[in-house]
Amino acid sequence: MKKMMVLLVVMIMSVVSSFAQSQDKKETSYDQFISQSGKIISFLDYKLPPIRGAYSTYECKIRVLKAGDKTTYYYQVAVKGKYSDVVGSIEENDLNEMAKALDSLLIMYIQDKKTPADYMENKYVTNDGVELGYYISGSDSSWYLGLSKYKSDSTAFIKDGEIIKIAIKMAQDKIKTLKQ
Repeated sequence: MKKMMVLLVVMIMSVVSSFAQSQDKKETSYDQFISQSGKIISFLDYKLPPIRGAYSTYECKIRVLKAGDKTTYYYQVAVKGKYSDVVGSIEENDLNEMAKALDSLLIMYIQDKKTPADYMENKYVTNDGVELGYYISGSDSSWYLGLSKYKSDSTAFIKDGEIIKIAIKMAQDKIKTLKQ
């Protein structure tokens, strides 16, 4: 009887834990779009030049999703992980807001390099949780794109914020071209 009670308690705890974890993970706009039922969903990819990072090269593309009369555009950046790739999807409106935030971050970065703090970090987070930012630790600094807060090995480290600015501009230009 004790074994049955222990087993029952363990099962209940694992169900509660699983439910709690699924509640913490917010579904992105990309996930919502591709999970529509009762519709045919088309995926169209357009490659962009890769971003040369501090430790790796990151593949980039525009992904166009179509379902019925609705079309959405995403800028996608892929980080090769140890076991699988992590792809961050930045919806067109978020991409435009990210570009504005990057302009501010670039100005802040120049000032922050002069700050005597041992560590400093500034970042912008999109509605879907993609992070754009930089950190300064002593004489070391790096820019980054955090593509998923739910997976390890999901950060693209980039030496210079201007590289990100160029990549975002190319993505915006490609989306404009595709809409014509």
